[in-house]
Amino acid sequence: MIDFRSSQQFNNQPSYQQDSAMDAKKFIACAKKTHLLQPVFLKFNRDGITGVSRLIGLTRSCPGVRIDQGDLTASMAVEMSQDWGNERNRTIKVHGLCHVHPALLEPMARDIEQVSVPDHGAKALFTSRVRTFEEAAAKITREVITLPLRAEIEGWGLNIFSDPRTQRLEDGLPGIDFTLRDADGGVLVTVTLDGWSGRMAVNGVFGDELYVQPKQLEKLIRTSLEACLERMTTA
Repeated sequence: MIDFRSSQQFNNQPSYQQDSAMDAKKFIACAKKTHLLQPVFLKFNRDGITGVSRLIGLTRSCPGVRIDQGDLTASMAVEMSQDWGNERNRTIKVHGLCHVHPALLEPMARDIEQVSVPDHGAKALFTSRVRTFEEAAAKITREVITLPLRAEIEGWGLNIFSDPRTQRLEDGLPGIDFTLRDADGGVLVTVTLDGWSGRMAVNGVFGDELYVQPKQLEKLIRTSLEACLERMTTA
């Protein structure tokens, strides 16, 4: 079979890769964390053509899920011939996986070798090297929690902390939680930077922006601080 794909090369970092089948929970966490407009690159196992059929089925049954036009023809040809034809055909660019119910994603995980997203501003957090992660997290923290921001927060009798984790408890993905706390240590607000997708959240609710620069997180923290102070003064 000929290679039906164009010669375009993708920069597929950050990515999770395993020697055998992808861990289902990890795959689902990665898929669900992405934005609906954020592409995901799925690299299938050499014996994972069944997964391509499942993916094509998702595009027909789940509104919002689509295979990139540049890969659609190749994917359909692979399914029909049951032959990859070319190594590049094993990687398919997909949009909208965040729409898919976990129960439908789980069977496909066994056919996935690698799941990737394009580069983003928080990609340095996505590493298997603990020291590299710690250095990247420390750099981002310094740039976000500036001295003026810390002074402003402490001036209201509150504190701000950075809690970087290589595997966050909620989803097993790397990231940093910036928490605003009261004088007793109670958490008032949590602003999260997800190292896998590059997305940012306030109290677990993710927005539409990808992380590019520290000022974005600083703005979210300041906005959250203002909301906290308003609630405190009107209580």
